[in-house]
Amino acid sequence: MRLLLCFCWICLGLGSAQGAEPLRVAVVGNAAPMSFVDERGRLTGFNVELARELCDALEQACEFKLHDLNKVIAAVASDQVDFAVVSLLATPERRKQVLFTRPLYRSLSVWLSSQPFPGATASSLTTAVVRGSAQHAYASAKGWRLVVLDTHAEVLEVIGSGAVQAALLPMSTAINVIGDKRFAAMGWHYTLNGEQGLSGEVAISVSPKKAALQERLNGAIDKLKRNGRFDQINTQFLPFKLQ
Repeated sequence: MRLLLCFCWICLGLGSAQGAEPLRVAVVGNAAPMSFVDERGRLTGFNVELARELCDALEQACEFKLHDLNKVIAAVASDQVDFAVVSLLATPERRKQVLFTRPLYRSLSVWLSSQPFPGATASSLTTAVVRGSAQHAYASAKGWRLVVLDTHAEVLEVIGSGAVQAALLPMSTAINVIGDKRFAAMGWHYTLNGEQGLSGEVAISVSPKKAALQERLNGAIDKLKRNGRFDQINTQFLPFKLQ
């Protein structure tokens, strides 16, 4: 899996914009069900298939570039990639660095633990978060004791090891943890949390040098939502409807 996280290029298709430079698209390869490598070795998931559909709608070739979550905004901001289809909240801090499309959906966070969510108080629980996530930023600002993971794929392992007493995750990837029998056996529960810093609009981040691409992507998003393709991808990978 770590091999897959190094920088590598994966061609998506030629599209119909012959002669145009392929668009460079950042994705994360280890955050099921949003993006992951399946048993056949194929990169897939909600974000990946959405990216493929967006490229088709733009009628332009695209190439995927795999990144760790905490490096995505820097890659977009420095124009190493043209845009990123990653489940990132469009926070004020991130808006200072990159452009964002219109929202794809609204996301919440999920608290996983046998203990109640500590809120604004100092937490005595060692909590797992994923590096570069909104949940990482929130918990760090509160001064919580953390185990910071590089990928969402590590969450179940660290929970099962007993190294943490809680985890704070985005809604889209928490469902894989909640549905795993190892989680159920621990007697933990989950709580949705929509407070400031842990919820907001998820959108596609775009290079600050590519304002025209931002508008093209807005049009492509509208197209996929009108023709039902967005909802089809949603149903394929998620047990709830993104709003």
